[in-house]
Amino acid sequence: MKRTILFTFILIVNILKAQTVYTDVYDGDFPISIVLVDNILYVGEFNTGEVSRIDLTDSDPVPETVATGWTVAQGPWKMIYDEQNNDIYAGSFSEVRKIDLDASIPMVSETFSATGISDGLTLNNNMLYKATNGSLHTIDLNLGPTSYTSIYTDATSNMGDLTFYNNELYYASDTDGSGVRNAIYKIDLSASNLSQELVVDTDFSDGTIQKMHVVDDFMYASVEAAGGHLLIRLNLKDAVLPISNFTTVLSGYPAAMLGIVNLDDTFYGTLGNQRIVTFQDQTLSISDFSVQNSVQIYPNPVKDNLYVDNLYSKNQKIEIYDVQGKRILNTSYLVSEGVNVSSIPKGLYFAKIKSNAKEETVKFIKN
Repeated sequence: MKRTILFTFILIVNILKAQTVYTDVYDGDFPISIVLVDNILYVGEFNTGEVSRIDLTDSDPVPETVATGWTVAQGPWKMIYDEQNNDIYAGSFSEVRKIDLDASIPMVSETFSATGISDGLTLNNNMLYKATNGSLHTIDLNLGPTSYTSIYTDATSNMGDLTFYNNELYYASDTDGSGVRNAIYKIDLSASNLSQELVVDTDFSDGTIQKMHVVDDFMYASVEAAGGHLLIRLNLKDAVLPISNFTTVLSGYPAAMLGIVNLDDTFYGTLGNQRIVTFQDQTLSISDFSVQNSVQIYPNPVKDNLYVDNLYSKNQKIEIYDVQGKRILNTSYLVSEGVNVSSIPKGLYFAKIKSNAKEETVKFIKN
């Protein structure tokens, strides 16, 4: 089987669409997989063979070593956080090791399962799922690594990154046996006979899907391609499969995005040029809103209280939506008090102002 790994080491010159370098402190360590626990980002370092952490609230972060135990230049490749037990499982080219986040650091990670490469690693309902050489394996965390079982083999023996949405397993693979993972499939694990269903074929003949990340009903997929690296977005609520179109969120950046996490509407990604970048997807569901201007809101950007001007009625209802179209606030409007948005994370939002039969929507930025 051909495994496509196209890591490019180029200094950042320009990153498009509001993607900026968060930190380059891992230069030389080759950060790949990342997981987020509250505001703490855990980083798997391929070159050093360890996992470290940084605080995302720190504008000038300093990595702190959390766990060692991996072979140098064959460090953590895929990681997943077990919220129930407060553990991180980290897969490399040859094994899966466990990090107990309740233990004192730095620590030597625990040998968990020496069962080959982790092409994909994810967790659902206390079951660890691992893709190795085109096959899907499970480990019941209640039983431990002795429960390691193969449950499915991909049609092209090229199963890559894994993630879950609505209790269905999504994974990267290819459509023609070329070894280039340019498509995404899903498996309904509740079915008596497991079979794959094509979710999307990216149509990038040389494009390898390195990482998938699900936020609400949207999937972000990093595509590493000789013709240009991309981050695309799919709407998983699309009723017709395979999905015939997708949105390019980022393009033109100099190296593949190998890890993706998000904290509210802010995303963090590890690039193959050993930088961690941050960006916001401000185009999500914008087309769902008809933005008009007869009603004004102020201040904009806003920090605490949002006020409405040019009211057409004393009986106002205000709904606030994030850029994914998710309603996060629904309240009546009092002129003297405004709308308190202090608890809303920073980012772009839409205020939908309702009164009787009238309805208008205005964009605003929360600082």
